[in-house]
Amino acid sequence: MANVVEALRERYTKANIVFPPGLGSLNISDVKLRAGSLWEELEAIRVASGSRFEWMGPNSPFFSAQTPFVSMPNTGAIDPSTGLPLDPNRVNNSGLFVLREMSLTSENERVVEAFNLGPYLEWFRNTQSQESNKTLVEKLIEESVVKVQGMISDTINTLKQGRLTPADQPSFQFHRGANLLIVIGAREAVEVARKVITALPGRPGQVSSPAQGEYGAPGPGGNPSNDAFRRRYGLNPAPPGPAPGTTPPR
Repeated sequence: MANVVEALRERYTKANIVFPPGLGSLNISDVKLRAGSLWEELEAIRVASGSRFEWMGPNSPFFSAQTPFVSMPNTGAIDPSTGLPLDPNRVNNSGLFVLREMSLTSENERVVEAFNLGPYLEWFRNTQSQESNKTLVEKLIEESVVKVQGMISDTINTLKQGRLTPADQPSFQFHRGANLLIVIGAREAVEVARKVITALPGRPGQVSSPAQGEYGAPGPGGNPSNDAFRRRYGLNPAPPGPAPGTTPPR
């Protein structure tokens, strides 16, 4: 964004364009402009940014996702030397233009949510019960939490169709003693985290079926989907289950 504004300043030498320091690092996608006014170019850049900022020209409201853009006003100014109307572009491409970060709304407001991973981690620990090395088990548990965070981030990226900005990506804090995963981000990102964490094995309320183990986790028995599930989440292979139609020993 800082480079774009600098280019605009060089083009429109009678305009003063100001913006807060935090806005300078905003990523602007590739955009080709044929506009002949600073008003139109600023609006095109705002759209190219994914509506990540809002701006205001002389005698105008802030243009944002909530405020539709209107053409620059025709001031009707008269050139005193000729008595003819001044070129509107010349008049409206001068003055003070203010760019600022988007105002907080229910969509872009950052929120914090704490998720209890205890049931999932207990389920994960039980799947590693054949491991005698407790240090290794705890390391695998920590890695599983990192993978959960990766699942959330990948899901958000897919939801945004690759048009991810730093503001879209939440931050994570895991508190091992309390088994709490703190997610901080936009409401949409936190809601994605909620959906992913709610679907994790071990969560209460999940229904088991003959093809699943306790808490809805894939059960043993050489099921290809079960094997793929375990490989995806770094779990040990499931022990062989009873043959179909037989009664497991008591």
